[in-house]
Amino acid sequence: MHVRMADQADDVSARVGMIFARLFPDLAPTEIARASTRTVRAWDSITTLSLIVEAEDEFGIVIGFDRMAAIESFSDLCHIVARLRREQLGRLSGSRLLH
Repeated sequence: MHVRMADQADDVSARVGMIFARLFPDLAPTEIARASTRTVRAWDSITTLSLIVEAEDEFGIVIGFDRMAAIESFSDLCHIVARLRREQLGRLSGSRLLH
């Protein structure tokens, strides 16, 4: 079970990393995991909206703009995506049990 969760976390980090690479082309790959609103000059509110939309499309989840203030770093977005994916998988597993 721990291996699967670690694999999922690695998958989320890798895919969120690709989103960051697209939206911040000047950011070195080694800087992505530490990226935040404080360390990336080009990161503004429009970029946060773009990160949300890109992550929703990439992962098939709904983050919602109400969580915008909570996304201030690469790590924040990874945690939100991972949590929403777990919730989504839990709902899917529960609905399969009902059928």
